[in-house]
Amino acid sequence: MPGELTDKQVERGLRNIANLRKLFDYAADRFKRLTGFYKSLSSRHRAIIYFMAGIKKDRHGINYEELTDDEIKQINDAIEELAGIVDAYRNTLSRIKDDTHRH
Repeated sequence: MPGELTDKQVERGLRNIANLRKLFDYAADRFKRLTGFYKSLSSRHRAIIYFMAGIKKDRHGINYEELTDDEIKQINDAIEELAGIVDAYRNTLSRIKDDTHRH
């Protein structure tokens, strides 16, 4: 009968569905972890990140789930920038300590 799937096509389709399910579970878990991280931040830390992300002050009090995709990207970029600053600071302190111990 035309339109019937072969066993190979069914097997491939089931594999694709399983892969999609894994991707969905990964995305849902990632979203849950990110949401938990943002909720754990103090309002002060959240304000710093939102300021660096260029998010207007009237949006600082909203829940993570209410942020737009663009805002989430801006927040992630701001956190990456802050992480770079913190790493540079730690490296500088480490070099200062090393220099102090040599003298």
